[in-house]
Amino acid sequence: MNEKKDVCILHPFESELPFSVTGQLLVLDKGLEAAFFLKDPTNRVKKPKPVASPSPERANDLWKTTCFELFLSQAGSSDYYEINLSPDGKWNAYYFKSYRTPQPPAESTEISLQKIRWSEDTLRATFDFKNKNLLNLQWDCSMTAVIETNSNQKFYFATSHEGEKPDFHLRKSFKLKRGSTL
Repeated sequence: MNEKKDVCILHPFESELPFSVTGQLLVLDKGLEAAFFLKDPTNRVKKPKPVASPSPERANDLWKTTCFELFLSQAGSSDYYEINLSPDGKWNAYYFKSYRTPQPPAESTEISLQKIRWSEDTLRATFDFKNKNLLNLQWDCSMTAVIETNSNQKFYFATSHEGEKPDFHLRKSFKLKRGSTL
């Protein structure tokens, strides 16, 4: 399978922040590698110590502090996957049948995290997909981030904000398009 790279800017819901986030998706034979790059020249973002987790642990509510996320949906479908990644090495993947349904969200067994690494300003994670045919579909995607500052303020970044408030689950915000591969 050919590798496909996409670098994208994650836009803050709030304007003119002193830090920024970009993201990159890399298609692998078995799955996906995601990278998030944080630029924080004023050192305002609350950052954990660097971590490389050999056995990543699933956890809920990662979005309550700094968290990087992916949303993936087959083109034309209302169901989608949400993947949450924490710089402390924790992660989770959820499957939704439609907008925020079910609640509480159902953990996805389709996606497994193979590796996660946080170093200073970059989070990288590699995923496998149980069903390899998922890699050959057309997808709508979104890369997002919740960034918490040292003063406990939260800021919301996404490839696209389509609501009146930050809402990463809005299907119309999944604007990264893929052809026959992610």
